Amino acid sequence: MRLKGKVAMVTGGASGMGRAMALAFARQGANLAIGSLTRKTGKTISGEITNLLDPQAIDQVKAEILAAPAGWV
Repeated sequence: MRLKGKVAMVTGGASGMGRAMALAFARQGANLAIGSLTRKTGKTISGEITNLLDPQAIDQVKAEILAAPAGWV
């Protein structure tokens, strides 16, 4: 619990590397703020390649962290 009492902001935390980082920070005891573009909030520019997630993806990461046992590593 090296990060207990610290705060981490993770962008892109709903999938991929951002999700992995959010889980790693949580395992070390950090308080988290997770953000990510989703289909509901994301805007695109013509010709831009995007992978916008379902808005529930952030909630799924949150639920995974909250369901983890205390002190999980």
